[in-house]
Amino acid sequence: MIVRLPGATLLLEAKVWADEQRDQCARLADEWSEEDPTLVFLTRDGRLPRSAGENQGQWVPLRWSHVVGFVEGAILRLPPGREPAPGVLDLLETLNEFHGG
Repeated sequence: MIVRLPGATLLLEAKVWADEQRDQCARLADEWSEEDPTLVFLTRDGRLPRSAGENQGQWVPLRWSHVVGFVEGAILRLPPGREPAPGVLDLLETLNEFHGG
């Protein structure tokens, strides 16, 4: 997933059930290098990618459970009287079920 923000690009490689392909993260880092993205490797265990080669130090490991915390934190910051969209609650339930909270 590529997220472009003013002044920043985020490249997020999310792993759920599949393992890495040969040189996958090295290729991604090289293909997007012109945008100087923040490289995030999202897994259940928060490990660094094995396929990053010499780019491994550029990747930020992140756990799916961290995403749970981000979503829960965003919900807590909603203004009084404002509820999260049903899809957000569904996502949170799914993440907690499959990736732990």
